[in-house]
Amino acid sequence: LHAAASLMAGDTRRVDRELADVGGQGARTAHRVIASLLRAHSAAHQGATTRAACLAEQALHEVAALDDAEIPNVLGLLGSRRDVEGAAQLARGVASLHQGDLATSRAALELAAHRGHVVWQVNALGSLALLEAWSGRLGAAEELGARALSFAGELGVDRQPLAAEAYLALAIVARHRDEPGPAAGLL
Repeated sequence: LHAAASLMAGDTRRVDRELADVGGQGARTAHRVIASLLRAHSAAHQGATTRAACLAEQALHEVAALDDAEIPNVLGLLGSRRDVEGAAQLARGVASLHQGDLATSRAALELAAHRGHVVWQVNALGSLALLEAWSGRLGAAEELGARALSFAGELGVDRQPLAAEAYLALAIVARHRDEPGPAAGLL
């Protein structure tokens, strides 16, 4: 629980410390899946994209063998296979985005945007918005970024780290449209 809370707060180094003794050989499969997933997100936030992608793939592979009843509820964000799949696809998509593999990133982020807890969906929509902005698809970036922030606002997390990609995407759109004031206000 502490590792998940640290991840949501953006403290990735603490995530790694909290999970140092979790998910080893003797751990239950469900605990290994959750630990791999949290490590994947931590790695992605630290820029260790290859590690993030590998850990996300591991979580996706192992969760397929679990029933929903076996998956522990972690802060209400992870409590079902669908939640784990959405969060793992998000980590995979973000890692692929930063590796420059836009096709893999888009596919993973589109899956994440429609799976699991709405927090994972908000983050996936923001990352998709960033991908579209970087690809020059400004209309799509603006629509996805606005959707992400709308959902985030409904949850009261629009000023949390998980909304950062949406703000960045919208700032890129504004900058490309020669609107430096709005662009600066979004950063």
